[in-house]
Amino acid sequence: MNAIPETLPAFLAQHVNNVTPALIDRGRPVSFRELAEESRRIAQGLRGAGVQPGDCVALWLPNVPAWLATFLACAQLGAVAVSVNTRFRSHELADILQRSRSRVLVFWPGFKGIDFAGILGACDPRALEHLERIVAYGESGEQAPATMLGKSALSYLSLAAGAPLLESRAAPEAGCAIFTTSGTTRAPKFVLHDQRTAIRHAFDVVKGFSIGPGSALLLAPPLCGVFGFCSAMAGLAAGCPIVMAPSWNAEQAARDIIAHRVTHINGTDEAAAQLLDIDGLTFADIRYFGYAAFNPAQAAIVERADARSLKLVGLYGASEIQALFSRQDEDAPMDERMPAGGRPVSPGARARSGIRRELGGFLVSPAEIEAAVQEAPGIAACQVVAIPRAEGLVPVAFVILQQGASLDETAVIARVASRLARYKVPRRVFPVDAFPVTPGANATKIQKGRLREMAEALLH
Repeated sequence: MNAIPETLPAFLAQHVNNVTPALIDRGRPVSFRELAEESRRIAQGLRGAGVQPGDCVALWLPNVPAWLATFLACAQLGAVAVSVNTRFRSHELADILQRSRSRVLVFWPGFKGIDFAGILGACDPRALEHLERIVAYGESGEQAPATMLGKSALSYLSLAAGAPLLESRAAPEAGCAIFTTSGTTRAPKFVLHDQRTAIRHAFDVVKGFSIGPGSALLLAPPLCGVFGFCSAMAGLAAGCPIVMAPSWNAEQAARDIIAHRVTHINGTDEAAAQLLDIDGLTFADIRYFGYAAFNPAQAAIVERADARSLKLVGLYGASEIQALFSRQDEDAPMDERMPAGGRPVSPGARARSGIRRELGGFLVSPAEIEAAVQEAPGIAACQVVAIPRAEGLVPVAFVILQQGASLDETAVIARVASRLARYKVPRRVFPVDAFPVTPGANATKIQKGRLREMAEALLH
């Protein structure tokens, strides 16, 4: 067996002569050689923009080849790609740009008809003080203005138009990607992975998920999270095609599954449910479908899939230890395949009695939403709970008003929606005189369970 490469340029170079595509982007094949050459041209462009080893480059892009090309370009420079969710809005974007001190931002201004330039323009100017260059991605040949928000700007095509960077400043221990993860604080935490760790985990996933010759992987989760990132890295490690599209569409995914004979899918329970809703879709080529339980309304999804001869297998992962960290056995009985957890894919990983942890909802800290709600005029305090609905877990806020203030629920929700991603916006905001609490010897604890009961009753 060949030695596992320890830098990302070497990682990609191992398959540069493959005739099998590295990516299939909306039906368009991209070879490993083309991906490697584009990443080297982007690396040269970023170096010309002043990016040095250790600098951060923010990627505010959906699932397009440019995401991977820019990530690999950063690795060649010894720089760090900072992953930004395309659902994020001005408050979240500003926080990430400010704390990461990103020198370059790459984004798609017209993606899905959303005014991403407007979202960027609504950021606190202080958050952009370290930003030196803005790169506008597009697919219609449009040119970026010379400046945006007082920053130097250019198009992605211009950035990639020059000669490739031939030398590499990549190092195994160099940080290569930052992802955000929820915590108990009002702002998401940063998690940094280095090149060696990302590569070794990719090869562990290849072995643990039996990805090899003849495999084809459907990239369902977004690259901006470790779920999608680790799936894509495994496909690159195995040298198999990664079938991708900028946004999830079940009907298009079904056509791709058939056209490209997809063998491996990792996705959410909701994605699996949408595929099962498509009449006539068969899953004969699917050898593995790993799923994460994000929607409590899909509790019967494994049983439903079994009835269609599709075996779903529970996964476990986290931003800190990477996604696809462990998996259940696809040959196990249904009740054993359902929970998140199972055996770690890395031979060096250890877990006490296996891992069995239920996943629920987007990984969001209530404190982040509470802080955004409390910034609205007239609100003294806020508590947020998650309530299961058919579309997944939704946040509901309870607020204590300042003396003499009244609640304009519509205005509060609109204010939060302008600052945070849609899935973080409270479905409802209810005023209360006080939060239910349990007195204790060391502290008084707010009864989140009682708030959930109240929310359920009020929403019915």
